[in-house]
Amino acid sequence: MTKRPTDSHDLRDTLDGWLADALSRALRSEQLDQDAREALKERVLARIRDLEPFALRRPVRLASAGQPWFASEKPSVGLPARDTPTGTLRDLLYANKFKVCGNENEWVELLRSIAAGNQLALRSLYERTYRIVFTLILSITNSFETAEELTLTVFQDVWRRASTYGIASGSVLGWIMDQARSAAINRFRAGDRRHEVATLHPVFDSESLWERLAKRIVVADGGEALLPTRRDHSEPGWEEIAPGIACKLLASDEENDRVSMLVALAPGIGYPPHSHAGLEELHLLIGELWIDDRKLCPGDYHRAAAGTSDRRVWSETGCTCVLMTSPSDVLL
Repeated sequence: MTKRPTDSHDLRDTLDGWLADALSRALRSEQLDQDAREALKERVLARIRDLEPFALRRPVRLASAGQPWFASEKPSVGLPARDTPTGTLRDLLYANKFKVCGNENEWVELLRSIAAGNQLALRSLYERTYRIVFTLILSITNSFETAEELTLTVFQDVWRRASTYGIASGSVLGWIMDQARSAAINRFRAGDRRHEVATLHPVFDSESLWERLAKRIVVADGGEALLPTRRDHSEPGWEEIAPGIACKLLASDEENDRVSMLVALAPGIGYPPHSHAGLEELHLLIGELWIDDRKLCPGDYHRAAAGTSDRRVWSETGCTCVLMTSPSDVLL
């Protein structure tokens, strides 16, 4: 059976090994000049920083050059979460006039357009979520090939099942994450029976992965490959809402008092103790996270009902998670 990462170090070792191998193969290509090689490095660095704003990574050694290069940022040194003033999560999120990727209604409209066969809408939803989906699947399966394959499967299922989405399913991001988690767990339980997985391109080449998704849909549904290859999505950057705590607000749903966001904690930093004004759902992507007496590892899922409280939320390693919760959560 495929070994699942037991902690953040296992996953980061896997990431480092894959990056070294993929980059070494790419950088040895005679078709790449020096400028293209540097651009390739920067694209990979951007992918890492996109999910780990506080990451301090070891050097990755490239076989082509024999010299290490770094994807490193010094972890922020912040005050413990208990020193953060009391209030609500909304007070923290909107104090700095966050840039939001979109309100929840825009995400719902994308699904409605996808259900009507709008391929532009699928591309837009893919751009907003494919890194998160891939990272969650990788955390559970510990296989880049499987993660790529299942990422394609998840978005193909979104294309097919968009009409089944309803508000009762929760946020759009949560609906997609549930599909990704189910697909990854089913594959992990199947062990090493992965004969259908072909040789794949590295996931940091988003265009390559998208082109393969487009071809899949065309083969399954017929018609022409009308799916666009251009990008039309600008993702918000990380905002540090408290020392050592960064957020990337993906969707805001004022009507249902809900937000969907990425949250990153620097090593040794705690998230403020809080009571839940609504349902909280958390998918841990990278690192380890303690919630009271439960230790979460990459790929784990946490659910807390309205009216409950988390008294201790803390990460020794630093972590990144997808969080769907109420901005009315009270900070204790």
